[in-house]
Amino acid sequence: MGSMESGRFVALLAPLSLLLVASLRGCTAYGGGELTRGSFPEGFVFGTAASAYQPPSP
Repeated sequence: MGSMESGRFVALLAPLSLLLVASLRGCTAYGGGELTRGSFPEGFVFGTAASAYQPPSP
């Protein structure tokens, strides 16, 4: 990486880093204590799911 390229990289990375830090600093969790395991019916199963489009093979 030449000095011109590394200078551009730093010039781009510095503001992006500051934006990231500023946005994370503003994140605050509010009111997470209301939900408990007892808030759900007996036998309720927690789970996760994921999906992705898979085009058919030619």
